[in-house]
Amino acid sequence: MANSSMAEPEIWYQTKFETLQAQARTHGNDLWETRNEIVDMNGAIQRLQAKIHNKNQGAKLEAAIAEAEDRGCTCQSVS
Repeated sequence: MANSSMAEPEIWYQTKFETLQAQARTHGNDLWETRNEIVDMNGAIQRLQAKIHNKNQGAKLEAAIAEAEDRGCTCQSVS
């Protein structure tokens, strides 16, 4: 009788331990996947920021060219 009463808590403990191990693996996998998603998103953010920067630079260059062309036209008409 004493053996069966000792076996029940041991079985409960073993079952609980295995359940917690499985949950830990699942959460570990979820964490790994989330970290990878964050890395991917950070890469996408950096690419988008670079595109925005390049577009802004292009717009500034176009404005500078337009201004230079206007000055060139003004200088030629004055001469």
